[in-house]
Amino acid sequence: MGDFPYSKKRDVYDRLKRRFEVYRHHHRNRSDYYDNTINNIHEQQSLETLNHRQRWLDSKAKKASKQSKASRESAGNQGNLIVSIGAYFTGT
Repeated sequence: MGDFPYSKKRDVYDRLKRRFEVYRHHHRNRSDYYDNTINNIHEQQSLETLNHRQRWLDSKAKKASKQSKASRESAGNQGNLIVSIGAYFTGT
């Protein structure tokens, strides 16, 4: 009779030990898969970041090109306005 509580505790201990061994085994087997997956995700995110940066640089260059073109046109028009205004004040 004295062995009953001991054997019951021993059974609980053995079940827990087996469960932890299964968890460890699963973790060891899946760690390579997780490592490969995370590396693929990082590579994909890096490529997406490079693509977004290139698109941003392209749009920035396009905007700068439009602004410089607009400023050249407005500078040309302002020169005409100045001449026109000057002609207005001189009476010619």
